[in-house]
Amino acid sequence: MTEDRHWHISKEIPISLLATLAGFLIIQTCSIVWAASNVFTRMGYIETQHTVLMERSAQDALKLAIVDERQQNVLKRLSANGDKVDEVLRLLRERGANHASP
Repeated sequence: MTEDRHWHISKEIPISLLATLAGFLIIQTCSIVWAASNVFTRMGYIETQHTVLMERSAQDALKLAIVDERQQNVLKRLSANGDKVDEVLRLLRERGANHASP
């Protein structure tokens, strides 16, 4: 009985084909792991930036609320002293007109 010296899983599938397919599978798996790693790294960076921007946004909202409150106080004072402000503006215009004429 003569034996074939080339080892095969079956006579129809050579070992070299199986090794090539296994190599492609390993390369493809490594590529998927690498791509997933890049995605997770980018997502981590984006989440960090989002957190920083949200903190800044909260600080800006607080500052805006303070400015708005101060503006409301100024408007209340102006409306309470509206006649006085109008009088001051009238006097300033009169003085400006008197100093502008030669």
